[in-house]
Amino acid sequence: MLKRMLHSAQTVLTKPVTLTGTEIIETETVNAKFDDFKMYGKTTQDGEPSPDNPVEIVNAGKYNEETGRYEIGCVVGNKNLWDKEYARDVNNWIPSIKQSGYSEIPVYVGTNNKVSISYKDTLSAGLGIFAGVVIYENGGIYSWLYHSTETNLNAKEKTITPVGDYIWIRCLANNINNGSFMQYIGNDLQIEIADAPTDFVSHQSQPLTLTSPVPLTKWDKLVKRDGVWGWSIWSKKRHVIADNLMSGSWNSCVGSSTAMRLIIDDCVIITNVYKQYTYCNILSFVGNIHNITDGTIGTCCYYQSLYMRIPNDILGVSDDATQSEKETAYRAYVQGKYDNGKPIIVQYPTSTEVAFLPLPDEEQVLMNSLQSYYPTTIIRNTDDLEMEVTMKSLNILGGGGISS
Repeated sequence: MLKRMLHSAQTVLTKPVTLTGTEIIETETVNAKFDDFKMYGKTTQDGEPSPDNPVEIVNAGKYNEETGRYEIGCVVGNKNLWDKEYARDVNNWIPSIKQSGYSEIPVYVGTNNKVSISYKDTLSAGLGIFAGVVIYENGGIYSWLYHSTETNLNAKEKTITPVGDYIWIRCLANNINNGSFMQYIGNDLQIEIADAPTDFVSHQSQPLTLTSPVPLTKWDKLVKRDGVWGWSIWSKKRHVIADNLMSGSWNSCVGSSTAMRLIIDDCVIITNVYKQYTYCNILSFVGNIHNITDGTIGTCCYYQSLYMRIPNDILGVSDDATQSEKETAYRAYVQGKYDNGKPIIVQYPTSTEVAFLPLPDEEQVLMNSLQSYYPTTIIRNTDDLEMEVTMKSLNILGGGGISS
């Protein structure tokens, strides 16, 4: 732990700071338990859905077949992104595609961040080590940490701007296998998100895997309630079947498409109707009933329902058919998709909480132990989920300063 000396003319207090984002980096934190932590689910579709081109509704969490639960990885760490214990295991190094005889290890640094890399010792020439930094996947060495024969290339401190979310430390495989890289460089290597290298600290992190029995939508969130961590579920997913449908309004069967209503009593529709988003795997959302066109879905405040408009040629009915004929064809189309294992799916926010799903006991323990680090705390998760964290930050009053 870093030793901090407080100058006599100075008062150091802490203040709570609340930060949000899919990746959180705070540079003025102290060693203390989190005051609060929230994580929100996510819902996406890769493209615009249509009856001819269904698009899967994807929610957060990777399904684990062994446990039957959905998993989200999260890690809270200090400023040093280089995990030397992980790097010490030669099996974690990946043979380089670009340079024969070299192996590399990826380090996640985030998007659009300046990254400073440094190690402690000034090394003499001729150690037989060849190690450098790669800034894009399968690229060449961008900058050498140590080059045994061309010492003019060596730089024990450097600041770079990566091309993507990762950099790679690439090294001659023999240096990894015989331990020389770790001995001379890897043990004291520091990779940090900073404009310039700062004082060395060893990597520290708190990795955890959060699980849920259901995938997590954009309306669901992780909260602590009465001392218990759990997922607060505010959404539902429904398969549309013929019996769920009701006739639309007077103009629902006019023109080249037919609309029918799916009654959803617990959907958030009456308030913030234009801001809420309903997902469907075959229809795109357009806001409300007045905007729906062929192949779209919209909300109706008055009837507390979702209007789904499908082209008549998809339903297999002519434009001049009667309303009864069109609705019969509509129901047959919907039920046929369900019976064939390709149902129409809608996902929507609910007006009341559906369930509170506590985390397993071992995850409760890990969540209660989460803490920030002095002087920098970095928080990430595997699904790019939005987080909201309240932790203690430095609040320095008076003259002087903190020295390490």
